[in-house]
Amino acid sequence: MRQTVSLFTLILFALIAPASAEWSIETYRDRLNDRDLKFATVVAKAPDQGIVAKLEIVCRANGQLDHHVVLSTKISSGGIGGAYRIDEKATRTGSFKFYDDHTISIDEEPPLTLAGAKRYRIQLEPRNGPVLVFDFDLTGVDKAINSLRCRKLGHLQPPDTAGILES
Repeated sequence: MRQTVSLFTLILFALIAPASAEWSIETYRDRLNDRDLKFATVVAKAPDQGIVAKLEIVCRANGQLDHHVVLSTKISSGGIGGAYRIDEKATRTGSFKFYDDHTISIDEEPPLTLAGAKRYRIQLEPRNGPVLVFDFDLTGVDKAINSLRCRKLGHLQPPDTAGILES
């Protein structure tokens, strides 16, 4: 009986404990330029309105670091209103552009501002649909950025991120 209670407690704890971020690193071979493009991705903690989102940080062929949100479903085209928040910093509003049918470019914020952060939330406001909110656990983002080995690390580098670039 005691083992059953302990096993039940362990399973219950596993179900309610927050999952830590699991970054995956993928490489895509650009056949036109014969270069490898590396992506670091993490999936949002939960879907919203049945739509799954992942945050993707990429080292482009030109050596520039970039990031965007990829959605499982097309929700709009052109621009989209919204807001985002890193950790407990002030919420920033703006408009985002679609890179393609599922990918929203986050040009307003240099990717390195995510370094050292623990949480990233984004709210998307499609013209013809419900507001969507995605919450990303950024635990391990420093290691993910470091693994990309980008030549140019964004156009702004906050002073507190200097340590993540050493290896």
